[in-house]
Amino acid sequence: MLIVKCVILIAIVLICSLIGVNKAKKYESREYILRETIMLFKGIENEIKYTLATIPNAIESVRVNMKTKLKAVMGAISYELLKCNISKEKISDQVSCLSELTDYDRQVISNGIIELGSSDVDGQIGVIELTLKTLENQLSDSIEIKKKNSKVYKTIGIATGLVIAIILI
Repeated sequence: MLIVKCVILIAIVLICSLIGVNKAKKYESREYILRETIMLFKGIENEIKYTLATIPNAIESVRVNMKTKLKAVMGAISYELLKCNISKEKISDQVSCLSELTDYDRQVISNGIIELGSSDVDGQIGVIELTLKTLENQLSDSIEIKKKNSKVYKTIGIATGLVIAIILI
């Protein structure tokens, strides 16, 4: 009976710790996705400037090297762009799949993609540069928030598990 109780208490501590670690990973994921989004827009800018590629082709050529969920989202967007069957709502819906990002992050990415095809090459580069500045600010905020909250959630998870275990003893 004592062994079963110890196993249950250890399981409670581990589960609470895992919940805290998963919450902390959300902040890390946001940072990685923002970094990859910045690289995406820089790559699109280079493709548009130097090869005069169309937007769907520019997205596809940059998307190949991605590793996060953004790769699938951008694949769906570029596919819809190639079919000429894309709307602002579809882009926003696709970007909203990135649950690790804040609403403002998703809005910046959506608006950056939506505005790409609305002007000539110089206008598109201006849109990309504005989007990059905003994303870089969001990235620096993300790093600060991660540093502050990541350790807190891990500690809270462990502490909560230990408190529950002590109460059940």
